[in-house]
Amino acid sequence: MSQISLIREESRKRGAKRTIKVPAIVASGMLQYTKDHDKLKGVIKTYGAFNSFVCINNDVVDVEVALDFAEGKTYPIPKTSSLSIDEIMYQEFNLRNLDAGAAVTANKITIIASYEAPLIREKIQPKKLLGGY
Repeated sequence: MSQISLIREESRKRGAKRTIKVPAIVASGMLQYTKDHDKLKGVIKTYGAFNSFVCINNDVVDVEVALDFAEGKTYPIPKTSSLSIDEIMYQEFNLRNLDAGAAVTANKITIIASYEAPLIREKIQPKKLLGGY
């Protein structure tokens, strides 16, 4: 195995992360990131899906994310707050501005979509009883 192959394999074991600075979204508008989006497609090609999602909303409007555009994977993110979701598989998402009167300001919302390799846990060995106790 070449040095480059070893580096790629080690990198693949660690996972991947994509940070997205959200552009402006008009009042009541929506922004969609499909699995073919430049920021997402490389990770999906390598790992098949993302399994961690973080949204930091530093704007003064409430937003909502729908992972895989699914009703069951929809989460509100109130203004000046954040949301972190682990162990949920998704490939794409929508970000909707819930404010009918104000736009999302460009670069005020940050999304971190990532794939983290599952932890490999050691088997727990039962403790030996000392002196029959």
